[in-house]
Amino acid sequence: MNSHELTDRDGDALTVTTHNGQAWITCTSGPVEVTIGPLPVATMGAAFAETWPEDNTDTED
Repeated sequence: MNSHELTDRDGDALTVTTHNGQAWITCTSGPVEVTIGPLPVATMGAAFAETWPEDNTDTED
């Protein structure tokens, strides 16, 4: 099992956990936690690749 967590300055967190080709995404803000999954890792990878292309030239906020 692998987990990667990103936390902002307010303590809100995004955690992606993978295990046996499946993935779960958990968002936490204070006492509130929401998890989606399991999702196929390959499907998530394709979705992220479309969202953030390798050239990473999109600078709009």
